[in-house]
Amino acid sequence: MLELITIMLLIISFSLLLLVIRKSKQIQKLTSSCEEHKTLLNSINLPIFYKDKNGKFIGCNKAFDISFGNQKNEAIKELQYFTTSQTKEIDLVYDNAISKATIVNFTNYLDGAIGVLFDTSEIKSNKEKILEQKNRLEYVLKGSREGYWEWDIKTDSIIFSKRAKEILGYGEDEKAPENITDWMNLVESYDIARTNEALVSHINGETPFIDVEHRLKTSLNEKWVNFRGKGIYGKDNQISKVYGTIRDTTEQKVELTKVVKEKDLYTTFIDNLPALSFIKNKEGKYLYINKSFQRLLGFKAWKNKTAEEIFEKNVSDGIIERDREAFYEGIHKHEEFTTNEEGMLKLYETYKFPVDNNQEKVLCGFGLDITKEKEYQEKIKIYAKVFDATNEGMIITDNENKIISVNA
Repeated sequence: MLELITIMLLIISFSLLLLVIRKSKQIQKLTSSCEEHKTLLNSINLPIFYKDKNGKFIGCNKAFDISFGNQKNEAIKELQYFTTSQTKEIDLVYDNAISKATIVNFTNYLDGAIGVLFDTSEIKSNKEKILEQKNRLEYVLKGSREGYWEWDIKTDSIIFSKRAKEILGYGEDEKAPENITDWMNLVESYDIARTNEALVSHINGETPFIDVEHRLKTSLNEKWVNFRGKGIYGKDNQISKVYGTIRDTTEQKVELTKVVKEKDLYTTFIDNLPALSFIKNKEGKYLYINKSFQRLLGFKAWKNKTAEEIFEKNVSDGIIERDREAFYEGIHKHEEFTTNEEGMLKLYETYKFPVDNNQEKVLCGFGLDITKEKEYQEKIKIYAKVFDATNEGMIITDNENKIISVNA
């Protein structure tokens, strides 16, 4: 009987030993698995904490320790309220008492829970900076009376600011163009090709920015706008969005048109003067001559040519000397010869005066043909000599038979 008990005890002891060995291996395996999980969590740069199934804080990774430092216990207190799966943004005090906006992603499992923290303070700060810059831009544009627009090329959607809509002729509550086609439909047909070319050239990377002026279709007075923009390149190295401004240039265009018309009128007046008119630089090269001067030359080439290149030496020497006197001695009235297309000498009374033109002095002038006048003056001188030299008494009367002269 004793031997049977001894054998039973040996069997029980051996069974217990096997059980202990098995449990020991399971514990070692579990410990090894926990270490692997711990190593994995420590390799993640995001702060992570974990709780047991009762909601008790049981640990965290290295990133959590480093992020919170001496504020770790305070952070754990704030995180104790997370008991169910959720994602929520809260303010947490990090190491060195720095408060940061943080998104907590908390997830429950069968035997516990894990929480991952995302520091969004920098993103939030950048967002605030972008918003501040946008507000500043809006104030600047408001002061300059310009509007802004955004064009998403991939979705072909356009957003206009309140001022941009106003410039295009839309009220604040009215529906503005929503894509580029709608916008281009507002462009006057005379300008559509040029406007479309400016857009396409920029999108294809052929121009650094968009800068084009066009008219708008309107039943009222003619309206001009200038719109500018620059594309932003996406990951595929293609322009994905374009940001720009739009400005009403009608007033400037009207004024410019007036100036152009006045200039054209003045040019037409000068061109049709019976007198010679010209402009030349300090080197003596002709920059402009009117039609009378061109007819005198027989419409031969004259642009950027000097008197030496156009006239014979006996004529050009006199012209060059008179130019010098006008430029440097302040002598403006001259008599000088020139030749017509047939080579006949003509005498002109010229008036030459230097003018400052964008920091460059030019010589302007005009000339009147006094050839016949001089001939008449010479004849009168001869007649006067004959009149005074004759021995016969002579008188000269006007149309009313009043005596105006008698000889000696």
